[in-house]
Amino acid sequence: MSTHITELTEQEFRKQALLSKDNSSAMFDNNSYKQGLTFSIPMKHKALKYCQKLVENNLSSVLVQGTYCFTVWVKKEESNDLIVEQSSIQQTPMVSAPQNVTQEVPRKKITRVYRGQTYEVEIPDYSAIQQSLLNKPKARRKYRGQYID
Repeated sequence: MSTHITELTEQEFRKQALLSKDNSSAMFDNNSYKQGLTFSIPMKHKALKYCQKLVENNLSSVLVQGTYCFTVWVKKEESNDLIVEQSSIQQTPMVSAPQNVTQEVPRKKITRVYRGQTYEVEIPDYSAIQQSLLNKPKARRKYRGQYID
């Protein structure tokens, strides 16, 4: 499976991709992508580092540069029996396929209160992903030919 990072401007991405009505998923290069994290313009290096970690986890990503921020779009894994025509994508919101459990972002439910109304919201649990990425061994550092750690 080929994984890579593609960098585009927002205008190029909107021309090349078919977005769902809620703009949370898109069809790009015959692959389904979902909207991921957003980074401010000065944090481009962090956005690229996040994309690199996705590539290490065998996920392709598209880094879209908007006017005020960078948005990372992450490739979704689709089953072979789901066939989506491009014409149906433009008319209706995108149907998500069952995803591979090992590459799916874990989700957690939280309870929120707004003006006395209590409701549950399901949000991505990025802390679980960060813990799995932090457990990788660090490369040893050298200074003037000597290891310093």
